[in-house]
Amino acid sequence: MRQLAEKDIIEQLRRCGLRATGQRLAILRALREDTSHPSAEEIFRRLSGSFPTLSLSTVYKTLQTLAAMGVLTTIDNGTGKQRFEGQPDPHHHAVCNYCGRVIDIDFSLFPIPTPRDKMIPGFTVQSVKVYFNGVCRDCHGKKG
Repeated sequence: MRQLAEKDIIEQLRRCGLRATGQRLAILRALREDTSHPSAEEIFRRLSGSFPTLSLSTVYKTLQTLAAMGVLTTIDNGTGKQRFEGQPDPHHHAVCNYCGRVIDIDFSLFPIPTPRDKMIPGFTVQSVKVYFNGVCRDCHGKKG
């Protein structure tokens, strides 16, 4: 998956009406560099050492704003904890039913075209998300 350049991240923040503060850049950069689909709490823990004034509230607000603007997406892995996806390239997800782990699946393995407007009258499809539910390698031997 491609990584965005720093100037592209700054531009994305500005398009969302947000100033490109060091904290916001770090939050978005952390998502772009992490394929584990972290929660807001995990991002906060990862960044709080470098940004002592960073609050969990700031992380939540930034993530929610960026998700609403389409810069990143949210993932429900069935654990009740919202996870965040920062990878911009199209891909699917495999979700472990036991531990909630989310694994990226290359879109080219299961290409799905976006439905045309006439397929769902009066509804414009903006994206298609596919989740494969099952058991990850780590949990395979643990399942009872």
